[in-house]
Amino acid sequence: MYDEYDEEATNWETPEGIAEQKEIAEKIETVMKSYKKYAPDTDLLRSLLAQKCDFIFYEFYSGNIARDMSERFQAGITQRNEEANRDYMCFLRKLYSLFTEKHKALFAQLLLGQWQKFNTDYTPYFESICRDFDDILSSALLKLTADENALEVVDPIRWSIIISPPASCVKMLFQSLLRPEIMPTVLGICHSIPMYFHERPLRMWHTEFEVDQLEPVMTAVLRRLIFKCRSETMEAAQWDNLETLALALCDPNAPDPGPLMDHHSVLTVVLADLYTPNRIPAKSVELLVRIAARILNAASGMPFNKQFAVSRREQPKESLFMTPTIIHLMLQLIRDYAQSEERIVAAAVQCLKSIGARMSEVFAVFDEETRERLIGELAELPWWIEYAFFTWFSSVLKPESRRVPHAVLVALLSENEQFEAKPGTEHCDLLTSLVELALFDVDCATELLHECSLIKIDGKVVESLTKALAESCGMKMALGGANRHLIGPFFLDVLTVKEIPAENVELELQRLLVLIPAASTPPPTTTVASASLLEATLNIPALDEPIVECGTWPSTPPLIILETSFSEEMRLRRWYDRETRRRAAERVQERMDRLQATWRESIAYKQCEVKTQAWIDHKTKRAKEEEIYFRRRGCRRSVDEEMSPEEEESCFSPIGWQEREELAAALS
Repeated sequence: MYDEYDEEATNWETPEGIAEQKEIAEKIETVMKSYKKYAPDTDLLRSLLAQKCDFIFYEFYSGNIARDMSERFQAGITQRNEEANRDYMCFLRKLYSLFTEKHKALFAQLLLGQWQKFNTDYTPYFESICRDFDDILSSALLKLTADENALEVVDPIRWSIIISPPASCVKMLFQSLLRPEIMPTVLGICHSIPMYFHERPLRMWHTEFEVDQLEPVMTAVLRRLIFKCRSETMEAAQWDNLETLALALCDPNAPDPGPLMDHHSVLTVVLADLYTPNRIPAKSVELLVRIAARILNAASGMPFNKQFAVSRREQPKESLFMTPTIIHLMLQLIRDYAQSEERIVAAAVQCLKSIGARMSEVFAVFDEETRERLIGELAELPWWIEYAFFTWFSSVLKPESRRVPHAVLVALLSENEQFEAKPGTEHCDLLTSLVELALFDVDCATELLHECSLIKIDGKVVESLTKALAESCGMKMALGGANRHLIGPFFLDVLTVKEIPAENVELELQRLLVLIPAASTPPPTTTVASASLLEATLNIPALDEPIVECGTWPSTPPLIILETSFSEEMRLRRWYDRETRRRAAERVQERMDRLQATWRESIAYKQCEVKTQAWIDHKTKRAKEEEIYFRRRGCRRSVDEEMSPEEEESCFSPIGWQEREELAAALS
């Protein structure tokens, strides 16, 4: 895409051009060496900056200069003079623009290695010493907005990404939301420097709204982009562009080496943001739930490689999908937005439906505690939500039966034991109940319709459906408008069951669909979220803490349940303290015995034992020899008389004084 620059290099692959490039390369090397010695040759550097260079470096010079730039980068930006640091960054930017595409990628790779050597992210400092960093990037984006094919802006944008990846990408992608026609070009620029993307975790500076952890650049960029969109005035179409962008980042059909961001990472960012109370404006919630629904849907072609959490006590980790927490989140969204935002509820329903299908594929089953808590939570919702959920998660929850209104139970086959009546639904008639379910999930309603064997409708079927629609569309948590385009097959099945003439079916169907109110479109709003009101985006937690089995004694004495006197209670407490100390002493003694047994079995101990015994035997033998010698000479010295250290040292001994003292210390 950006190889047109390489064609210009052929004009300089002549003897004269190579000679001129050699002269420039020697000057560049002189400047680099002066910066390495912390005595920058600013005059030569500024003359090179002022020199007009309308060529591409010959490949040999290009590779050598790229390596020198990366190796001396740290020295170049840490000079005592701040202006020298700024001049050096300008110098690097100019040299980068003169490289071939191959060596631009090489320099980016080498600089990334230099940057990632340190635990601290210095990109904010890099921005501060780059002259007009924001202005250069903004100017390039404006030119790109005017002409999405403007290749002269590619190098300035890429240079900005290389120097400060997160900040540059946020600004660039936000501009693509305002002007979606530049989105393909922007993503193409990111693909041209793959070493910064494609799920490579990097050390980055994190804001107070983020978890300080090692993560890919695009993960942080997408999270910050959502924050930025919330704090800016965004039109509905621009929010829709964010959905397009998020799905484009994880597009499985992206060119090699693949999508810029893994779809699991996109899903994690979206769900973690939904878990926070940051729900201003409501359009942002709708957008994020829609992105999650698109990724979770098996029809998207994105494989789901994470393991499903089957307990509400499983703690988060990278490879685990926090299923109980996310299901609870989606049910909460359905409750919160049931009366105001049908599109949010419809997207949350699609998420739940897709999660149920994905879990069924791998035969995942919730544990007993999670199952009971979830069934209890569903029992508080309208019957059609509970019924649909049990249908989606039938193999995961393994419910004993699905609860339906009394009229539906009567219409079912008598020997069908999969259903039971839900209390409080005695007043609901059959057709109204089926329409309520159809407005929430058409597939479940169609399946239940075919299970019914006794469908009794008083009067004309069209009038009965009209009445049922009028009652159902006003019900709490109904999704008539959002599912308007899906409910047609259900009405068609009802009309077919009642044997309506074929020529009238289409006409009656259109009349019924018109009766369903369209999904309410919220009025355009300029409400934005204040940064001070936004809360930090954390990792999705477990619903409950794990149960810790504690085998140690309690830190405080147990409560005395029996009625005892004060003196008796004090006697029991003293007994408890003595017992605690006795057990602690036993544990210490056991540990000492184990250590001593281990030492006695070691090779070092056996060697010391042999050498000690040899030394004792030798000293005994030597003492007897000395006693015999002194007796023959007529001396009074006996075995009991002590020898001086010099005499001792003169005696033959298998071990020396120092070793003997160490041995004595070890044995003691």
